[in-house]
Amino acid sequence: MSACGASSARGRLWSPTMRTPGESSHVFDSPLKARIRKAVVGGAARLGLGVEPLDDTRTFVKDDSTKLPELVARFDFIPGMLPQRRCIHLYMLALGGVQGDIAEIGSWQGKSTAYLAQACADTGNGIVHAIDTFEGNPGHEQNYSVGGSRVNLKESFVANMERAGVADWVRIHAKSSIDAFDEVSRETAGLRLLFIDGEHTYEAVKNDLELYANLVLPGGLIVFDDYAPGFEGDVRAVLEHVSSNPGRYGRPFQQKNTLVLPRLHGQP
Repeated sequence: MSACGASSARGRLWSPTMRTPGESSHVFDSPLKARIRKAVVGGAARLGLGVEPLDDTRTFVKDDSTKLPELVARFDFIPGMLPQRRCIHLYMLALGGVQGDIAEIGSWQGKSTAYLAQACADTGNGIVHAIDTFEGNPGHEQNYSVGGSRVNLKESFVANMERAGVADWVRIHAKSSIDAFDEVSRETAGLRLLFIDGEHTYEAVKNDLELYANLVLPGGLIVFDDYAPGFEGDVRAVLEHVSSNPGRYGRPFQQKNTLVLPRLHGQP
């Protein structure tokens, strides 16, 4: 590669100073509104109500392709704190990429898990490793109850996957992400997508990246939820990780509070 070409290639790599979550204009980017969103969307989901309309139509060509409204309707019963549009975004991200598995840190009742697993089913590419203690995040356990209880969260997660028709593409690791790492690393040849949506603290995200980022294959993606003001621990951990691994990642894409970090081919 010429000196000019090398300089151009380096210019496409992401510098953590190039973009911050404060540039997002999403109405839920403030700490208060982010918490309100989680309370409203999560609370409505637990009551079996959808609060986000689909900008789509139910009229399609009659074939065997996956229909977005049908997909959303099939998974609508699953409680979840992730907005519907982000679940759809995850599904689209998981349709492409290299051959490999998906790891999700923070699954709760499986709303996002179902979309990721459906992408595995639709492409015949890998399975989802769902990693969750099924006890709720420390200090916020009350936000993770179903029907007023956290006693059977794992059992209800399993039932949700079976009812959604994606159980065959989900491998459950009912433990913390740290404790699950050896198990996941033994069972996968590599990850094409790592979705980090667990305990939103600096220490937790830092640990998740130190462990699982090395499993992500060249050409794969790391996706973060709640990369936004109010979740400074997430942001700090991500920026430090990128800075300490120069040349590994391309420039990220931020959609609302979701950050997508691409793992470059041919990089350490």
